[in-house]
Amino acid sequence: MSKTELSKDDIKKIIDLYQSTIPSTHKLAEHFKVGHKKVTKILRNNNININKLGAQGKNEKSKIITKNKTLIYSGGDKNLVAVCKKTKKEFNDANNLSGILTNYILKTYPNVTIPLNNYQRKKYEESHNKKWFEEYFDIIEKEIPNVRKCGVCGWDTSDVVNKTGCFENHIKDVHKIFLTDYLKSFPDEIIFHKKYLNKIQYDEFLLDGKNYVICKLCGEKMKVISNTHLKIGIM
Repeated sequence: MSKTELSKDDIKKIIDLYQSTIPSTHKLAEHFKVGHKKVTKILRNNNININKLGAQGKNEKSKIITKNKTLIYSGGDKNLVAVCKKTKKEFNDANNLSGILTNYILKTYPNVTIPLNNYQRKKYEESHNKKWFEEYFDIIEKEIPNVRKCGVCGWDTSDVVNKTGCFENHIKDVHKIFLTDYLKSFPDEIIFHKKYLNKIQYDEFLLDGKNYVICKLCGEKMKVISNTHLKIGIM
């Protein structure tokens, strides 16, 4: 049965216990057989800050997860390939930067629930030490091919990773399309374009407002504003 009134000694004990060993309004309410709102009122009337420890812990952990870098696999001198565990189909985009693995999962497993945002994906990575889509794909190493073929016409080049820019020049000059449009049709070839990959990763990094500043001269988002950038903006 709940008490309706508390003595001065009870009130003092509540304050002392909250500040020392029982920082929970619910536990104190149970101990003194009163409603937790009454305990809250007593603490506030005595200018005691009420700490929601559980919520604080969750918020702090969320901040840490959000700040953590996304897990990016690198094969070095090898080509990383994602192999579907169900169909054995291979995809060159082992980090799913193009979204091709997500689309294939939705197509192959219609009822699957996937993490919808960057926070959920990072949370999965922290808990499992792997990418969320590795529930459906194995990440394996394969030798980088000696020749790369154009997906549109079959033209080939030994400059597989486009160091000279010849592949990009080919699709632009012969097929009149830019790299962005080509990769929409052949998304798993994204791994052969390091600069494009870096841009995607940088754009994802800048999605978090804490990761960038905005130049007041040109409005561009960037990690830091260098003197060189400012000089160019003034000219």
